[in-house]
Formats: sequence, structure tokens, C-alpha cells
Amino acid sequence: MTNLALPSANYLLNATLGTVTWTGGSAPTPPMFLHLTSNAPSAGTAGTVITGTGYSAASILFNAASGGAATGPTSAQGAISWTNGSGTAWTVTGAEIWDSAGSPVRWWWGLWNSGVPISVPSSAQFQVNAGGISVSLG
Repeated sequence: MTNLALPSANYLLNATLGTVTWTGGSAPTPPMFLHLTSNAPSAGTAGTVITGTGYSAASILFNAASGGAATGPTSAQGAISWTNGSGTAWTVTGAEIWDSAGSPVRWWWGLWNSGVPISVPSSAQFQVNAGGISVSLG
């Protein structure tokens, strides 16, 4: 996942180039949550979050960045999984990382399987293994 949501990208650029001061109100509010989307998100547009029995956004912990990337979920957290109990298949295309602010902010987005939708049949499981998401700036 190398894609920042557009407001996050602009803010990070401005903060690291000295055009704004990073303030507590603008930094992400932990914990962070992983959302699965049924369509492809983009920098300017959030994806449509999966709905149905067995799905809810999942808290995700990341390892400290090293070598320009951070991975999650951590090995201590373990895999994150969802079991589709909705009776119809889920289509999983994208992933987004949101914070827990009073009005949650979307910070990162990416595509599973290069944007080719993944079908998760009813009663099947979708799982993200520990270290299965890598977030980097390049």
C-alpha cells in the first residue's frame, strides 16, 4: 500500500516541507482501523466499505517503520480475518486505513490483487496474515 489519501498526502508534504506545523489535531488518532472495500478506492475518493454479516472494520497495529516501510498487522496481533455470514458473496477489491478521530480520517488506501476483485463466498473467510500489509512512501 503506497497510496495516501489526497488530504493526507497534501498535509504530509506541507508538514515535511515546512509550509504547515504538524499539530496534534491533524495527526492520526489511534487506534487505526482496516476497512475492506468492494470497489477500488483512489486518492480523492474512499471505496465502498463491505457490508454484511461477519464484517466490521478491524483494529490494526503496525510495526515501526524500517527501511522506508511499516508492516501490519504485527505478529503479536496476529492475522485479521472475517467470515462471510451474509448469505451472498462479498467482492473485496480495496483496503483503507482509517483513524479513530471523532470524525474518522482515511489516511491510506490500496488494492488487493492489483485491483482484480476477490470473491469471498458465503461461509468463506478473508484473512490478512501478520505482516500482510506493507505501507511505504514509494
